[in-house]
Amino acid sequence: MRIVCLGDSLTAGYGVGARRCWVALADAESRHTFLNRGVCGECAADLLARFSSDVAFERPDAVLLLGGSNDILLFGAQHTAADSMFALADRAASAGIAPLIATPPPLFPRGAPRLWGAEGSPDEACALSAGYAVLLRREASVRRLPVIDFFSGFSAALAVPGPALYLDGVHLTDAGNRLMADILLRGLPL
Repeated sequence: MRIVCLGDSLTAGYGVGARRCWVALADAESRHTFLNRGVCGECAADLLARFSSDVAFERPDAVLLLGGSNDILLFGAQHTAADSMFALADRAASAGIAPLIATPPPLFPRGAPRLWGAEGSPDEACALSAGYAVLLRREASVRRLPVIDFFSGFSAALAVPGPALYLDGVHLTDAGNRLMADILLRGLPL
């Protein structure tokens, strides 16, 4: 099965490179083919704008949708991000592509005392991120869409000190990417 992973810098592998990011790890360890379509700095609406060229063009069986962290960090816009993510899911379903909703991993405020451009404090950005994960899970449940819950998987693993998983409070180390790949492969409903 071919699965496009559409997202932002978390998908692109910022800080570790595309060959060591979670998409490449999952591709190497699975019977599925994972295609990385992550672009650093994008908001959820940007993902929607490139759906045709980066997803539909590939004719995958499924698309994993992971975005919204930049919307939260830059604008505090969790509802706008969620609206874009579900518009992407609708577009995918209309094209015969199975949508998979992914919750971004939680932010780690001690790793980034001043999260980029975030309105308010790092703790407020973390609260918005947690609320965003709830929004995604709730709406996906209503729509009966599968969820890859990176947020919950990371929250459970944060007994491991955050610096082992995060480069800067947002982006992931090799260990963080390893955890993402493990969560994906365990949670993949296909």
